[in-house]
Formats: sequence, C-alpha cells, structure tokens
Amino acid sequence: MVAEMVRWRVAWWFRNCGLGSPMSPAILMLNLKVGCVNTSIKIRNIGIRWCCPAESELKFNVDGSSRGNSDPAGIGGILRNHAGATLCMFSSFLGDDISSACAEIYAIHKACELCEKASCPVSKRIIIESDSKSAVSWVNGVNGVGNVRLMDVILDIRDILSRNASRIKVQFVSISGNVSVDLLAKLGALSGLVQEVWGC
Repeated sequence: MVAEMVRWRVAWWFRNCGLGSPMSPAILMLNLKVGCVNTSIKIRNIGIRWCCPAESELKFNVDGSSRGNSDPAGIGGILRNHAGATLCMFSSFLGDDISSACAEIYAIHKACELCEKASCPVSKRIIIESDSKSAVSWVNGVNGVGNVRLMDVILDIRDILSRNASRIKVQFVSISGNVSVDLLAKLGALSGLVQEVWGC
C-alpha cells in the first residue's frame, strides 16, 4: 500500500513538474525507470539515458536538491537492477538553508547506509552514482575532505566504503543520466517528508 502511494505521488510529480513527460501517471506508476541502454526520452530537448549495470551489479542513482537562500532542500535516490526494475527508492526532506554540496553528500550518505544495511540482494555489487563531481571526489578521498562542515558525514561515507570495498563504490554520472532522481530530490524538498520504500 505504501509503495503504491509513493509510486503514484512520484508519477504525478513527473506529470506536473513541467518537464513535459509523454507518459501518463498510470504508466509511470507501473514502471518508474527512465530510459535503459537504447531507450531515449526527450525532456526539454535533453536526451536522457540511464545506463543499466551488469547483471551482477545494481545501480543506485542519487541526487540532492537545494537552492540555498533559506529554501528547502531534499535528497532522492533510486536503486535499480540490470533490467531497470526499481528495487528501492527514497525521497527525503533535509531542512532549510542547506547548500547544494551538502545535499549531494547527504544523498550519497543515505544510499551508502541503505546499501550497507540492505537485506537484499547482498550478493550483488552496488554502484552509487551522483552527478556532483566534487561530492564524488570528496567521498573517494581524491581531493581531501573538501568541505569542513561535512567532515563527519564524509568520513562516515569513507568508513562504509572501506568496510564494503568489494561491494559498494561511488562514481560520477552526467546530469543527463540522473534526471529521474533529480525529481525525487525536488519532491523531498517540497514535501517536507522522509519516504523510503523497498520493493525487493
């Protein structure tokens, strides 16, 4: 019941956010994946392509949404398998006056926590993708901690990645391949709610 409510809400968000989706909420509700390998959907003249992981892997796309200036911020994420089926998704409100860098880091942190605690399917490698190059480099230790205000969160992410080095990794993805989670992050910012749904 909860899963259906979240799917319906996200489907209507796609419909009403002004992105001109050609799909109806009913169709989006049945399958929330946006593009897969050879599938390309045009939104605002941008070619959107989500690349499926290998069959032995899962892909967790995450994003943060923040405009600063005391506006609400949120995070979102979708975990999908090689066929593009949604296994988990989250949309969470962070608070007000939070920078976009903070939102991106918190989105990665949420995905890392969910991956480490996941009861399914633990045998597969999980690739966490973010469209923030800075956030990805910070959590992977490429450019130091990067943001002192986020030191504790970044170090916690590094600890999770270290404990799960063979199973979880974080990498960069272009914005065009991350649009579906951008909408979930915006939904989290606007809704003021914390929503998490497992479908596996």
